[in-house]
Amino acid sequence: MKWKNLETEARNFRKSTVKDKPLTTRRFFAGQALAGLIARSKGSINMVELRREAYELADFMLEKD
Repeated sequence: MKWKNLETEARNFRKSTVKDKPLTTRRFFAGQALAGLIARSKGSINMVELRREAYELADFMLEKD
């Protein structure tokens, strides 16, 4: 009985979740850059500025030479 309830719960959860945006190369690089930016930061963080900087770094990594 316990497993049947768990299986039903898992199916319902899977149906109810919102589809996430696909993980593009740009978003992956931005996430990696964001992790580094947060690790080096000290004190309070301006999240808008941090996101902008992370995407700038991602775009830089994607530039062709």
